[in-house]
Amino acid sequence: MSQWWQNLADSFQRNRFLEYQVNTGLFGIPVATFGLVTIAAAVFVHATFSDELSAMGTRVYEAAEQGVNKATELAETAQVAISEQANRMGEAVSKSMNEEAAPPPRKTEESPPPPAEEPKSPVEEKKEGGRRRRRRTSRKRT
Repeated sequence: MSQWWQNLADSFQRNRFLEYQVNTGLFGIPVATFGLVTIAAAVFVHATFSDELSAMGTRVYEAAEQGVNKATELAETAQVAISEQANRMGEAVSKSMNEEAAPPPRKTEESPPPPAEEPKSPVEEKKEGGRRRRRRTSRKRT
């Protein structure tokens, strides 16, 4: 393996491949010129578009911040509405609980008890649909 590396290094030294590329390059333009032009183009692109990219980033950040602010406002509005509704429901529940806890009003005049109902015959025991009511059995089912 070391012999192969030595042959590769010797071929670069004897053929002067790098000197040839630096002096001639491709299509008569030296490779060093390609490198310098590439570096100059990169600096130009960076200087030209870095301001626009930072401005675009600022606009995106501001739009996102506005969205977050709007969502926060909506959440606060919903929270207020929910708490108001909960307060109203709590008041209604406490009011109904207080009404149930109060003793019923006393009657000054006593009314006679309602008359006892007489048992109806099976013919009279009809529903609105015209069918007879089913009698309940006292037999236990197994």
